[in-house]
Amino acid sequence: MAGMAREPVVLYIISVVVFLAVWQAVSMSTTPLFLPSPGEVAAAVPSLVGSGALTDATLSTLYVFLAGLALGVAAGVPLGIVLGRFQVLNGVTYIPVTTFYSMPFVALIPLLVIWTGLGVETKAIIVFIASVFPILINTQAGIQQTNHRLLEMATSFGATEQQKLMDISIPFSVPYIMSGIRIAVGRAIVAAIVAELTTSISGLGGLLSYYGNEFATAKMMVPLVMVAFISLALTYAVKKMEERLGRWRLT
Repeated sequence: MAGMAREPVVLYIISVVVFLAVWQAVSMSTTPLFLPSPGEVAAAVPSLVGSGALTDATLSTLYVFLAGLALGVAAGVPLGIVLGRFQVLNGVTYIPVTTFYSMPFVALIPLLVIWTGLGVETKAIIVFIASVFPILINTQAGIQQTNHRLLEMATSFGATEQQKLMDISIPFSVPYIMSGIRIAVGRAIVAAIVAELTTSISGLGGLLSYYGNEFATAKMMVPLVMVAFISLALTYAVKKMEERLGRWRLT
């Protein structure tokens, strides 16, 4: 078991090394203006950290990201359970849910700015819209895919609808819910950066815009790498949470 646990870690390290090697090789074939090397990007970190710009920007982006994602989870999971449980509601909401899920959230930003202004609330709403629908749809699918034989068996033993939902359907849906959250993490971090670029220029998106306009490519890559790191770290955290919750679900 210990060897099996170490194997993914080794593969992750190899993938990072290969990525950095390819990045270095490509950067050597062009100028730093177009693609700085990993070393040049690393050399730009101390100045951004020392000035406090990177820390402040990261905290600003994390606040918007986590607030919007938390709202997405808080709304998406219960709504997905309800829609998966009641077919009539599923039919009524199918077109609106599908429409909003497939609609680019960027198209809604001008309207949201008119409604709520340029503050943090607008950014959090943008992240919420980007993240809630994959969670809702995956949760709904998990409820609908519950093993019907288990439900029929529970019914034969006199289980109530609430007991079947809490003891069978929801535990069975845990992998679906966590898959939806993993998808939502990626969409949410993109939404947070887009919100910062298109509303009030702030956070990591603001640093990307500022250093991009200054043609300081190495410094511009620092917040980009930070965004990637945040996304990977949170996706990994969701995966570990899924493994823990997996002990609860039925097998």
